[in-house]
Amino acid sequence: MAKHDRSLARRQARAVMAGLVSGALLAVGTVTVVGTAAHGSAVPSGSSGGSSRSGGTVRSVDLPGPRPGTASVHLRKDGVPHFSLIGVTWDEATELVEGRVRVRAHGTGSGRWTDWTDLGSEQGEEGTTTPRRGGTEPVWVGDSDGIEVSIDGRTVDSLPTGLRLDLVDPDDETASGTSGTRALATTGDTSPRWEPAAQELDPTAPALRSGASATTTTVTQPDITPRSGWEADESLREQTEPNYSSQAPKVVFVHHTATTSDYACSGSAAIMRSMYSYHVTSLGWRDLGYDFVVDRCGTIFEGRHGGIERGVIGAHTYGFNTGSTGISVIGTYTDEAPSVQARKAVARLAAWKLGLAGMSPTGTARLTEGAADSVGFTLGETYTFQAISGHRDGYDTECPGQAFYDALPEIRAWAADPASL
Repeated sequence: MAKHDRSLARRQARAVMAGLVSGALLAVGTVTVVGTAAHGSAVPSGSSGGSSRSGGTVRSVDLPGPRPGTASVHLRKDGVPHFSLIGVTWDEATELVEGRVRVRAHGTGSGRWTDWTDLGSEQGEEGTTTPRRGGTEPVWVGDSDGIEVSIDGRTVDSLPTGLRLDLVDPDDETASGTSGTRALATTGDTSPRWEPAAQELDPTAPALRSGASATTTTVTQPDITPRSGWEADESLREQTEPNYSSQAPKVVFVHHTATTSDYACSGSAAIMRSMYSYHVTSLGWRDLGYDFVVDRCGTIFEGRHGGIERGVIGAHTYGFNTGSTGISVIGTYTDEAPSVQARKAVARLAAWKLGLAGMSPTGTARLTEGAADSVGFTLGETYTFQAISGHRDGYDTECPGQAFYDALPEIRAWAADPASL
């Protein structure tokens, strides 16, 4: 892509923060439920009926303000209602936390505290009319009942107002309702994965807007688990018609979710539900930010609603969501790339999706910056990207992790020859 300047001061601040030990204030926050999302339960093949669950419960813990003369916040709470995913949010959607944000959780199964995890700021949705909050990327920690957070901003002037901790439980069994059922098919590695279902598309949504003609591709669509397969609560997302690009997406941005990489693939649907709840309920986005999500076993999940073969505008690469598709692999891949299964799934999906636009996976395309506050880019200017790019190519972030980013040339080569996968 065309070269552009990053924010040197911002990178220097990150480097300084990495060496700091966090501060000071210990307090107890107020726990409130800020939203729930009902969904059906997964039932093994041959079972009759299923359990009734209310999923996607988000509980918020108000964080104390910094002590006078400092910019550090520290909170620890034990015995909170169970949760599996954590994020930190604040009032202003366009504001970023320049300091170091770290969280850890107390596991219900292990009885131990996890290692500390650093969280970067998350910016994705553009042009939504719903109230939005700023926030960090979320982290999946598994079933937990204790939380500790440290926000160290001693190298910055201030922290955002309205700081709170959002705790997501994808499978809260506190409410009753009607559950759906879906059969599970097992793979050779004994990790269950959803059996692909018939495509469930919105018949009222246009394939391409502004009179753009449909395209064809010789690449076969890979198996994609629809939203019903991971039990997305369709009442949670914004109910207006999805936003579409006027042309088929010509750039694929590759991401990692920045959650743990050590998860059972049988739990991937719960991770999907948690990210969905966090993006919509906590951050105020229209829907899940990513167009597609891949787990470490290579299962591909439909992300944002609107039709998997259509040019749905997601919330994955702030400023360049229009004309692109976002594919995220569950996990953090700074030091080690995703599994071969996951990388090949990304290659197959990218080959098919780019084929709809007649794009070569080894080619380039130009996109126009659509945000006024994206660091290193100018609103209205056009930039050149690889057809398969990393999130960091279009936004000031480390995503998709250095090891994953280094694997992109291999993924491009695979996508150029999908018959060999």
